[in-house]
Amino acid sequence: MSTFKNIDTLLLAFILLISLCFSCNFGQKESTKKNIIQVDYYVRYLQSDKQLKTNISFAEVDSTKRIMPKKMEEVLFANNVLSGKKVGNQYRYQLEKQMPFAESYSLTYRQNQIEIDSVSIRMQPINDFAIKKGKVSKTAGTNITFEGTLASTEETLVLLFSDRNNKTATIKIDNHSVNSPITILPEQVSHLTVGTGNVYIVKKQTNRITSEGVEWTGLTEYYSTVKIIEIIE
Repeated sequence: MSTFKNIDTLLLAFILLISLCFSCNFGQKESTKKNIIQVDYYVRYLQSDKQLKTNISFAEVDSTKRIMPKKMEEVLFANNVLSGKKVGNQYRYQLEKQMPFAESYSLTYRQNQIEIDSVSIRMQPINDFAIKKGKVSKTAGTNITFEGTLASTEETLVLLFSDRNNKTATIKIDNHSVNSPITILPEQVSHLTVGTGNVYIVKKQTNRITSEGVEWTGLTEYYSTVKIIEIIE
């Protein structure tokens, strides 16, 4: 009888030992779970001034979803070293520089001596656009044709008109068909004053990339050259 009791005791001890080992391993896995790095960036290129501007910030998200601003040891954008500046509770890495346009810009950061990560940020230019005879009508439709196509449904065109009295008209175009003209309706520009004015186009694209332990979220904007127009009835 005592033999069976000893077996039961040993079996219970073995089960408890296995359970303890499992709990320790699970706890170790939970404790070693890496935090997520969030990278937010904004990139703008002005075609008229050949000027590039970028603004980047970093944050770390732990297992409880708590977001903590993070300062990196080194940040590079388009091979330029960026210095972090504390603005509020964030560290912002900024660049404003005249340089030739490139369809791809590299963003690289280093947390410490070992951990390095990078991403390629792509932009598509508006090579040129045209309005027939440079005239925008307040009573008839006006067509705009342009070179450079939309790469994805996440891209948006924004047309910005202004008249001699600095009144403006902003027209947003989503899901534009490739290589087809954009039609400006009379009611979209009816409040503008007849006479000389300006127009330019902004191409915007939102980007979201998730890689191992890193979430990249960004906005790129390409500003075309400003063109002189004549606003007519």
